[in-house]
Amino acid sequence: MDDMSVTHPVFLESSRPLEDINKKVTRYFCMRRKSGGGDCGPLTAVRQNIYRIDFRDQRDQQEVLRRSPHVVELEDGFVEIRVRSSLEPPTSSSSRSTSPSPAEGSEVVPGEDHQFSSLEDNQFCEEEFISARSAQLDPQEEGSSFGSLAGYSSEVSHRKPDQGEDSDGSAVSFEESPDTKKTHQSTEECEVCPAGKTVGESPPKHEDTFDLEKPFPSDKTLSEASRLCDSEVQTNTDAAGAAGGCVHVQIVQGTIEMQETDALVSPMVGHTHRSTRLGNILENIVGSRLTEDFDEAAGDEWMPGDFVLVEGLPRLPSNAVFFLDLIPWDGDDDGTAVQILRLGINNILACCDDKGFRSVALPALGEGIVLGFPISLVARVILEQIYEYERKRRRNKDLFVHIVLLPENKAAKEAFTSVQEDFKLKGSRRIVLLGKTGSGKSHLANTIFGDDLFTAHHTANSGTVSCQVETKCINGASITVVDTPGFFDTRRSEEDMKPEIIRCLKESSPGPHAFLIVFKVGKFTKHEQEVIDKICQLFVSDPLQHAVIVFTHGDQLPPEMKIEEFVAKQQDLSDVVQKCGGRCLVFDNKRWNNKPPDQYRSNQFQVQALLKTIDKMVEEKKGGYYTNEEEEVIQKKGENTGESAVSLSGSRGFFGMFSWFRKNS
Repeated sequence: MDDMSVTHPVFLESSRPLEDINKKVTRYFCMRRKSGGGDCGPLTAVRQNIYRIDFRDQRDQQEVLRRSPHVVELEDGFVEIRVRSSLEPPTSSSSRSTSPSPAEGSEVVPGEDHQFSSLEDNQFCEEEFISARSAQLDPQEEGSSFGSLAGYSSEVSHRKPDQGEDSDGSAVSFEESPDTKKTHQSTEECEVCPAGKTVGESPPKHEDTFDLEKPFPSDKTLSEASRLCDSEVQTNTDAAGAAGGCVHVQIVQGTIEMQETDALVSPMVGHTHRSTRLGNILENIVGSRLTEDFDEAAGDEWMPGDFVLVEGLPRLPSNAVFFLDLIPWDGDDDGTAVQILRLGINNILACCDDKGFRSVALPALGEGIVLGFPISLVARVILEQIYEYERKRRRNKDLFVHIVLLPENKAAKEAFTSVQEDFKLKGSRRIVLLGKTGSGKSHLANTIFGDDLFTAHHTANSGTVSCQVETKCINGASITVVDTPGFFDTRRSEEDMKPEIIRCLKESSPGPHAFLIVFKVGKFTKHEQEVIDKICQLFVSDPLQHAVIVFTHGDQLPPEMKIEEFVAKQQDLSDVVQKCGGRCLVFDNKRWNNKPPDQYRSNQFQVQALLKTIDKMVEEKKGGYYTNEEEEVIQKKGENTGESAVSLSGSRGFFGMFSWFRKNS
């Protein structure tokens, strides 16, 4: 890192020595999108298990402190690192203070076990599995959004399912095989958990689970675990309220009523908790106490999408049950029934955060005779909605969601496999916006997302002073957009601007799939050519091979003219577009927003064209993305000297980050 006249220290504490993973920890705190940090010095030891790292920018220091504790992924598991602003340890009462220090975190509570997934492509043998201990959260003060669909009016069936109906929930109890028990015993002595502690107790009982990426074996059940963080999916860490916590998803084959989670979800119809098979199973386990507690908690007013939370039920591993009110499928993949399902999932996840629940188990909500949703639709809606909640979530603690499928439900296995493969094909896309000051980059980013997530300014000077990163699910694909400061900003020197633009590689780690070079519709002048020249100087590994020229102010085009015709009329501009593979598109961030999506002069039309263009480019490059060879050299040099460097390795996207492990059934 360059010389820092003023530094902002952060002190790190870990139960695991960090000397042997110094470089990995330093790179983690160098990446704003993961840790909230930024430019920082090397990690240095202060005393046993206490370390120091200095940040150039005080904002980075404060964001790192606010996100405590941090969980750093290692090849063999995780390590939890707690941070504070001084060497003085926090007082025991500080976590309950009305104005806590941003460095303070929650304490580990013995006896609470959770399953964690590896975030790398680690392959485990069939005897191995992962389990770990999590930190207990104090309930957050934010209110959850318990919404309802205005104007909904429909009669729903109050009938109870026959005992033979294959509806929501599970009727088959799970029993561990001797091989599985032996596996538990063989791993309990050396179990690495996210807190970096070695756990000696027996891990919680695990259900048979299965692999969602590989074909399902006929004789064995496999396990799949995914982390819902597209490249650690988080919104801009400079924005107020941004959070570092992620939502982890584990798809389990087993029985939901035996899941050792803080809460489980049971669907119901017509506000009747026994209207689905799972509701009847829970009634049989708990007894009349369930009906009594449900009636007490339910109240008189309800709407589809609402839930009834019943806590403290006996004879269940989970401490709480959400009874979610749904309506039967209406035959419309985006109709009222699906919207109610999405609303209900969102409400439950929000309540889990409000209540301090660390884990929740969901069945294949909507599947079965009573509700009648196609399982393929169920799989898509559940995964999409969890991801959407993850994107908007403002918590600095992790939440673990178990999606539990019946052991004998082959259709559900196939459905989740198909949906996962579909998401994998769509994949995640990392996009970097580059251009001259005032070209409309931030407005373009908002147009792509259909949401005002980026700070846009209506002046000639650049409103973007540092990289801003946002991620959103579009058509089932995770799209990450990195906005950068503009070239030729009269308020900043070129030397000040370059490092922040280069930071886009770090924020789009392991590398962007596309550079969008943004120009206004108009004459291609020397300034525009200089933008291209500067981009090629900054990103030396032929960035134009990964570039799309995008024009804003499309309403300046002559009537009926398409952008390709406009480009062809200017030879210098045409030459640049040809160097970018002939890829060019046009938007109007003000006037084309409400135009019909099938019209050329419609932003919706152009967004779809843009995504198809990027997909085609990625396909031609066999899934490749841009990497800067020069930056890789800098990174290696930084590792050797202990300095911070641009990291070109990282997670692989929301639905692409699946780690697979198996155990004997």
